[in-house]
Amino acid sequence: MGHSFMSSADWAIQDNNQDADQEFSFSWARRYFYRALTTPGVASAPDGRNEQWGRLFQTLGQVIHHLQDMTQPQHVRNDAHWDGASFLGDLTNVGFRHPSRFEKYSGFSNQGQAKVEEQLANGSFEAVFPKYRQVLRNARDFWTGSAGVADYTNANFVSQRTNFVADSAGRVLAHPDFSQPTPIRGADLSVVEAFGSDPVPPTIRQFCANVGVDQCTMTFYSSVVTDNLDGATLVNARSSTESVFDEDLRVVLRYSYLNETFGTSRIFALNQLNFAAVYPFLIPKAVNYSAGMLNYFFRGRISIAPPEAGVYAVADQSTENCPDHCGFRRIRAQITNSTPEEAMAGGLVSAIAKYHRNTCYRPDFEGTPPSLGCRTADEEISVSRPVLLESPLSSGERRELSFDFDTSIPINATDVFLQVLFEGTLGSEPHAVAMGTKDISEPTFITTYNDTDYVAMPKGCYKAEAIAANDALWNLLAPLCRDTSGGTRRVSAYCANVPLNVRYTGGPAEQPWVVAMERGADGDRRVPPRRLARFAMLADTASPVGMKLGFNNPPLYLPDDGALQFPIYELEERLDGSRVEGIYMPVRGVNAWESVAFIIDGTTGNVGSSCPQQADALMENERPPVPAAITGW
Repeated sequence: MGHSFMSSADWAIQDNNQDADQEFSFSWARRYFYRALTTPGVASAPDGRNEQWGRLFQTLGQVIHHLQDMTQPQHVRNDAHWDGASFLGDLTNVGFRHPSRFEKYSGFSNQGQAKVEEQLANGSFEAVFPKYRQVLRNARDFWTGSAGVADYTNANFVSQRTNFVADSAGRVLAHPDFSQPTPIRGADLSVVEAFGSDPVPPTIRQFCANVGVDQCTMTFYSSVVTDNLDGATLVNARSSTESVFDEDLRVVLRYSYLNETFGTSRIFALNQLNFAAVYPFLIPKAVNYSAGMLNYFFRGRISIAPPEAGVYAVADQSTENCPDHCGFRRIRAQITNSTPEEAMAGGLVSAIAKYHRNTCYRPDFEGTPPSLGCRTADEEISVSRPVLLESPLSSGERRELSFDFDTSIPINATDVFLQVLFEGTLGSEPHAVAMGTKDISEPTFITTYNDTDYVAMPKGCYKAEAIAANDALWNLLAPLCRDTSGGTRRVSAYCANVPLNVRYTGGPAEQPWVVAMERGADGDRRVPPRRLARFAMLADTASPVGMKLGFNNPPLYLPDDGALQFPIYELEERLDGSRVEGIYMPVRGVNAWESVAFIIDGTTGNVGSSCPQQADALMENERPPVPAAITGW
């Protein structure tokens, strides 16, 4: 690989050696994670989001493979165990080729695999993160330092070539290159006792034939295993074996250059009995650190809530302001750093909208009522310009941010999810990624109808001409609504065919946002009779959106304070397979979801109750929404 002397942590994390020629490190996983969330276009395209997700999880798998390798003692005690190619010949005796018996027994023998599977099935497992987040503060801490699994294995377990040794005085000591673990003489067991329910290998039965397997003994040396996370100590009763049998449980014979055979001597070796004894220690560590690494990698959490304005986005839907299915270009949201005990600092925050499209949408709402049958197959995203996090965001702290989109969130979006993504320093980790996702509403359209071409009377709604021609109706009119100038009676311009100044105000009083259809210095945006205005918003799905209705048309007035609550709209296919589909409510032949219709009560001269079912349908040229002005957003 070109980096033969690089440590596992350097290779797998790539935090101190960005020139390492590999793209499957922890650092690269961060990049793939970011790209999987932000790459534009179709998710299934080459190098698209799906491919980035695949690279992310492949990379995490390879990082975790390195971490799991740290629970193999040879890997952390510089004990070469190369299983070389056959073209070099058998170089075992000169020390080059020395396959790992630990790996062969654990991974390639039926007996070893059965014991590993038993440990996995019956062991006790708990991810080390977030339980030990105080000492696992960055990815490198999972390898080394006071909490690292590599240091745990190094200090507590021997390997074949770093085994215990005996000095000239017969004292059993730790290997000269490693001060730990310290050997403790344990039990002398017959091979029958040592193997227990496992069969005694034929090589041992043959060697012990003269005295019997119940008289052949093996001496086990134990050692204390100290957990570097909670400080607990346990005893590994079979840390090493002293016997006449080597690591393959064969009798070791010494040959002189004269080809004479000498008696065997007792040696320290690691065999299947020692391997099985470390499984209860090392297999849980492999699992717990692997799960902890995944938890650590995905620990960054952001909670999303509506801004003080009450909605995430608002857009005018008129043909003038929204050509070619335009949409929302600004999202406002309150974000909370929900990552326990770690601040976000020195980074960028982006908003991402994920959605499908409603192919049945028409700007005039004349299309098929929205349904999941009109839902595009491919999910799309719109990504905002990044916003600089100007000061650290502490754990639990909330802040409101505004995000601008060069590619708008389409007004015909369905299955809308809002994500907020942070890339920067999280705790002590630079270039970290934190994110949050929230299922928000689909574009919820609010339609305003000017129905003042009709006048509300006690027994129904009537055209102004019909009222003027009917004495009984005329006599019910309020004086304000009568116009007798010129000798002809007419319903006055105060009560019929009135261009309306209408506004909707949302958000807090100190920072409101307004959708206005009014006449002002910049032009006349009043809603004419027999016309409508329509705007859309994105909001939370949990509760309706409150707004204040403004009506500036003296001497007309509203009968109440104008407070309104608008239910939000949902159209999506949920992960559990359930579906949510809104329905249209046609008003005067024009489809709508939520609407407000204005008509004048002829008997009082104020705004009255509408009667849309009595009103005739709008003509084609009366159906497009008139433009509105949105301010404070």
